[in-house]
Amino acid sequence: VARQCPYGTNRMGARTIGGLYAEKGKGGRSGIEQYYDSLLKGKPGLSSVEKVAGKYRSICVVEPINGEDVYTTLDVNVQDITEQALLRTLTKYGADHGCAVVMEVKTGKIRALSNLKRREDGSYVEGTNYALASQTEPGSTFKIASAIVALETGKVDTSTMIPTGNGTHNFYGKIMRDWNYNKGGYGKISLNRGIQVSSNIASALIIDELFKESPQKFIEGLYKLGINNDLNLEIKGVAKPYIKSADDATWSKLSLPWIAHGYEVKVPPIYILTLYNGIANGGVMMSPYLVNSVELNGVKSVEKSPMVINPQICSPSTLGKVKQMMVDVVEYGTAQNVRSRDFQIAGKTGTAVQNINGARKH
Repeated sequence: VARQCPYGTNRMGARTIGGLYAEKGKGGRSGIEQYYDSLLKGKPGLSSVEKVAGKYRSICVVEPINGEDVYTTLDVNVQDITEQALLRTLTKYGADHGCAVVMEVKTGKIRALSNLKRREDGSYVEGTNYALASQTEPGSTFKIASAIVALETGKVDTSTMIPTGNGTHNFYGKIMRDWNYNKGGYGKISLNRGIQVSSNIASALIIDELFKESPQKFIEGLYKLGINNDLNLEIKGVAKPYIKSADDATWSKLSLPWIAHGYEVKVPPIYILTLYNGIANGGVMMSPYLVNSVELNGVKSVEKSPMVINPQICSPSTLGKVKQMMVDVVEYGTAQNVRSRDFQIAGKTGTAVQNINGARKH
């Protein structure tokens, strides 16, 4: 029996579904194929060859057992739409790679997961599962987590004013810049406006002011969100978040303001999505999953169901404020280009500067 790929080996979530080793019988090499390899490949039978009336015939001694069937949560139509949207965007900007994930809010089911990487000829193919395995600094997408922790203290509100100045600020000897620093910065703005325009300085100042005397309380606030919980996804090689404690050997006075706007931490995209999904789900954080069931002839050996990993990421009051801030990002802030007249969208843009082969890239 051969593995069939009706949509091709580089399309329709091929990396997530996974592939097989070229060597016959070796089994799953990546993705769901690898994770459920022992159930998928079944068990070989045993036969003997006898010579009867001058002819050889095969006699089955032990019947082979078919491999089980894995039913994923992926939706073919949603996957196709997601993949095409990602491909258009990567092509438009000439990006090296990118990922896109669609997660069902109430259940945590992953309905689409696409990862594309550019080849030398400029075309894009399924490559590394960046959504799950990429342990990188999240940049401004992390400001939402910082805002939640700040609001939960009760000492600030979305209307709290922050003096961001001319777009540059000296934090303990190191200059932080807002993206519009060459245009004079934002001056004094509210926390809400800071999130709308993705001000690095606004997020850093508010967190540094609240927690500089007890930085570990900020870290504990992040842990309380559940953003670093192990997701136990059905794929090997899923990266885990790195959010260091204040007693870490690498901690310095700079750590607090830099973590506040998404640096000195490493969080795979799937974990950021899980947090955002929790916000959309009324504060209930669901564990994302890729497989509904594994079964043979109608008998299920594995059956997955929605699982809550944090029943309340924050207070209802904070949740309402954060939701509104994310709506305002789309209505009045850096994500106005995705605003729709048909339905309301909430979100947060994010840019991180990375050191790649000695060069700083966005």
